[in-house]
Amino acid sequence: MKFIPVLLLLLSHALLAEDAANENSPAPVDKTYLCSTEESSGYDYKNGRWIRERFTPDATFLVKYKSGKWSVYEYQDEYEYDSCETPSEDVLNCKASGDFIFNMSTMKFSLTNTEPYVHSTRKNRNSVVVTLGSCVSM
Repeated sequence: MKFIPVLLLLLSHALLAEDAANENSPAPVDKTYLCSTEESSGYDYKNGRWIRERFTPDATFLVKYKSGKWSVYEYQDEYEYDSCETPSEDVLNCKASGDFIFNMSTMKFSLTNTEPYVHSTRKNRNSVVVTLGSCVSM
């Protein structure tokens, strides 16, 4: 019985120390990255066959972490790639009509869209595109 007050005192001290440590730990911070394309190439369907093309890299993307969720937005179109996985080793992978992969360590990204080839029909043959670029933290 003599040990119960001592045990309670030690336990309460440990809980207070844990609370103080949690107060000093940083809260999750919202993050935003601005990503600009540098190179873009792929294939267009012309005259009955797929022709290699070089495209003008003019897209800009916003990569956002807000309220515990990662999203990528095409800046001009406000289209959201919202099927983003939790980053693994600083690499974020989002799926939409293609794959948007962003490495937060190298600050580089790639966007690949190969579905138009796989799903092409006589009336629907959109470009197959691979885009490369880099990002800056905002």
